[in-house]
Amino acid sequence: MRVECSTLDDFLVNLGTLTNPVSEVFGGAVYADVIRTPMGTDSNPVKFSVTFQASAVVRLEDGSEYLLAVGIKCGYDYEDASRDRSASDVASKLKERLNEFCLGRNLTVRPGRVSE
Repeated sequence: MRVECSTLDDFLVNLGTLTNPVSEVFGGAVYADVIRTPMGTDSNPVKFSVTFQASAVVRLEDGSEYLLAVGIKCGYDYEDASRDRSASDVASKLKERLNEFCLGRNLTVRPGRVSE
């Protein structure tokens, strides 16, 4: 099973409910990644789509597991004269918020993402 959240708040709410004894985050790890995807087919792209992703495998007391995931489109970065990297700034703030949340719950944030 896969549980997809549309916001980081929803993802954190789901992780926050895991403090009870009936479930745990597998390996104590949450995986997070910031992805910059070039837009267009130019060999020297100027515009990049930026997405923040986080995922964790939740193990229930009965041994069953499910994937908890969130993907947030942060906007666009521009590698032109403007050097606008506001989307990467948004993604960095989301990752920092996740790090702070996990630190208080004895969870480790690792690079990457979990896939089925």
